Order: sequence, then structure tokens, then C-alpha cells
Amino acid sequence: MGDILMLIILLICHMIADFFLQSSNMAERKITSIKILLLHCATYTLIFTIANLVFFKVKFAILTIIAAVVSS
Repeated sequence: MGDILMLIILLICHMIADFFLQSSNMAERKITSIKILLLHCATYTLIFTIANLVFFKVKFAILTIIAAVVSS
């Protein structure tokens, strides 16, 4: 898969996770609430893991989960 296509897929995942699945309430509260922040991280992890399983190799999906856990 080309680098440009990979970038486009990852940007679409980011837009889905940040703009469609995150309410304005969640965006405001994730700064002060660890529960909301973890919910946001879980949403990102789910979206990126699904995309990695569908479009890329499974090892990238596993790396996505590890990166999400480490960064949380």
C-alpha cells in the first residue's frame, strides 16, 4: 500500500475518532477527567485497530494497541 494512501486512511481515522465520535462535552471534559480521557483513548484505539486490521497487516494492529496502552 502506498504511503499517500496510508496517510489518507490514518487521517480519516483521526477525523472519525476526533470529530464524529467525540462530543463537544467529551472534548471539554477530557482535560479534567481521567475517565473521559481514557474513553477517548479507547475510542482512538478501537478506530485505528479496526483500520489496521482491514487495510494493513495484523502486526500493525497489535502495535496500535501497544502504543495506545503505553501512551495512556
